[in-house]
Amino acid sequence: MVCNPLPPGSRAGEVPRSGTLVLTSENGLLAGLACRDADGLWDLPARYLFGGNAAWQAEGRQLGSEPVLMADEATDLWLKPYEQPSGKGAMRDYLEWEVDLLARIARDGSARFHHIPA
Repeated sequence: MVCNPLPPGSRAGEVPRSGTLVLTSENGLLAGLACRDADGLWDLPARYLFGGNAAWQAEGRQLGSEPVLMADEATDLWLKPYEQPSGKGAMRDYLEWEVDLLARIARDGSARFHHIPA
């Protein structure tokens, strides 16, 4: 069963159909989840690197220096406000969101959150 269907325009069809598909992520958790989906997408074995890139490097192994080849654009990436191209604008938006957070939680009413004044 595929949990996340391929989006329109996906380049996943360009993944070679021979050998073993090996997935990795920083700590291996996302790769493990994606491996389940990959098993349903391709007719070849899918594996993931347990412990991810961190475990690989902890064993003294080098990460590849080739450019990262992804089947699709990384649209699920979240950049910290200071990492975003808009810089100060993104940081200002984040701080406004954070300052308003308690009021938004109170308005929403679905979360049980008790504010303890300083």
